[in-house]
Amino acid sequence: MPAGIKVDQQGNYYVFVPRWVYGISVTMNRIVMKNGKLLLEAFPSWEWNIVGNVNVFQSVLAFNCRAMLTG
Repeated sequence: MPAGIKVDQQGNYYVFVPRWVYGISVTMNRIVMKNGKLLLEAFPSWEWNIVGNVNVFQSVLAFNCRAMLTG
């Protein structure tokens, strides 16, 4: 179940799905349009959403989109 949705200054939408249950493969997503369909894309990559890797996202509840833009 999504915990939140944010929009950045460029109009990109991000969806946060915390790993409260087994089987959530991606915790931070961006909504993209591909072949006329809206899809969730791992953000910033699949590598940043690997379960068990303590150096990347594990369970995102919210995120500051402005921080992504300013570094």
